[in-house]
Amino acid sequence: MPKYYCDYCDKFLTHDSPSVRKTHCTGRTHKNSVREYYQKWLEEQVQKLVDHACNCPFLLLFFS
Repeated sequence: MPKYYCDYCDKFLTHDSPSVRKTHCTGRTHKNSVREYYQKWLEEQVQKLVDHACNCPFLLLFFS
């Protein structure tokens, strides 16, 4: 029987049935893991934009 792997929680669900998956996805631990994943992703994207803006010579001349 195939197992369902949750990327957010880094866990395998032993019984891959719709009810088990639904119970897992509505659980507090899973919701917190999803929230943390996207919060980290958002912070990384913001940092990339800041780094890109700091390396842009036109912006440095304009705001200096």
